[in-house]
Amino acid sequence: VKLLRYDDELKNIYLGAGRKFGRDEKYSWFLTLDWRDVDAYNFREQNKDYPNAKDELTRGKIFSVIGTVTRNNTDPYLSYSKGDIIDLNVEHAMEALGGEHSFTKYWLQARYYAPIKGLGDFFGTQLGDEDNPAVFAARIRAGFSSGDIPTASLYSLGGANTLRGYDSGEYEGTEMFLANFEVRIPVERAFGLVIFYDAGNAWNSPWENNGGSFSLSDLHDSWGIGVRVKTPLGNFRLDHATGERESRTHFGFGEMF
Repeated sequence: VKLLRYDDELKNIYLGAGRKFGRDEKYSWFLTLDWRDVDAYNFREQNKDYPNAKDELTRGKIFSVIGTVTRNNTDPYLSYSKGDIIDLNVEHAMEALGGEHSFTKYWLQARYYAPIKGLGDFFGTQLGDEDNPAVFAARIRAGFSSGDIPTASLYSLGGANTLRGYDSGEYEGTEMFLANFEVRIPVERAFGLVIFYDAGNAWNSPWENNGGSFSLSDLHDSWGIGVRVKTPLGNFRLDHATGERESRTHFGFGEMF
């Protein structure tokens, strides 16, 4: 559930560094120092079940350290994605360098890519080639948190990059689950179609879902079709998704994951 609707201006300074390690350098780490200051205004549609959302959003700055460890098991010599990537992320906010909140967020993300053989035979036409085949792509993301997490740092789902068919940031909470599934179908070298299904939710366990119980029936889902066009400015993405209440069209550049 969206806790609070508002406009904001964000000041953000960050500094990061990382490197690959391990055999074949399939592993990597990245560390980011992140300082944020949100200037929120024009508050509207506050959720009655979370009356302190406005106070928790506006009462201070956030300084955090974000660590990411990644295992990249994709084939770097192929022109398309094949294999899997797993990321483990931890963000710890502390009352230092002007920070006024203390909390920790943990989230795990797994992505999987596999070429689909024989899809052209199913449709009775040629789709792609050896260097540009149809691909099944999946992403699973799950997260939880602890401590004094402000509204501005809650997990947020909805929009072009997470849960299509819903408003940007429509679902917020201290815990989160998201699943995205796509069949990416090349039609021409510079044009392709995508059929997708998304499901997810973000919730705040102290007051939602009967005191923290959660089941797959609580997930919100959507399905749709999209187009991908390669342009001189990058890969253009257009997705039309149907959610539980309405349909939405999303624009972006590059694949969603």
